[in-house]
Amino acid sequence: VLKEERVMALNLDKEYTERPEDQTKCVYCGNELGHKYKWAMAVTRSFKVCNDECKAALESYIQKAGFVKGQNYFKEMYIHEIEQKWNVNLSAISNQGKMEKRFDFVIKTDKQIYVIETNFYAGGSKLNETARSYKTLAQEVATIDGVTFIWFTDGCGWNSAKNNLEETFDVLDTVYNIQDLENEILFNL
Repeated sequence: VLKEERVMALNLDKEYTERPEDQTKCVYCGNELGHKYKWAMAVTRSFKVCNDECKAALESYIQKAGFVKGQNYFKEMYIHEIEQKWNVNLSAISNQGKMEKRFDFVIKTDKQIYVIETNFYAGGSKLNETARSYKTLAQEVATIDGVTFIWFTDGCGWNSAKNNLEETFDVLDTVYNIQDLENEILFNL
């Protein structure tokens, strides 16, 4: 898929509001929330989802791809834990061990370690900094053999930050959205 097509493939047209208290639809499935809803977190913000199934949607895609929690995928794993578990040097992304980063998910295959960040943006200024930060992270991870950085992101907030997202696409070809998950992108790992 061409970079431009992938940028436009993000669910930028979904009807999400910037403020969670005004949100009327589930950010994952788009269903009306009504009076019953759950809260979910996506790295830097909280938002409403219609049920626990949508709250765990991203993790469920990992499981559907055949990965097993605690065996070949792990949730909220720190750099030092990854280094110890698989004897890999991640100093390029930890400022030579001076910084500790936690990834939302880590998937381990026979040939690769995938470090994964996930988030959703309905708006706000945080997404510009996130795109820049993940661009830098992608460049650092690219120097490490056997490790790949994946970023799952989505939401109409990217309407106002397409340029930042496109800059990240220039250095990170593993930026995916909910549609990519539905199209079983994780089966290709």
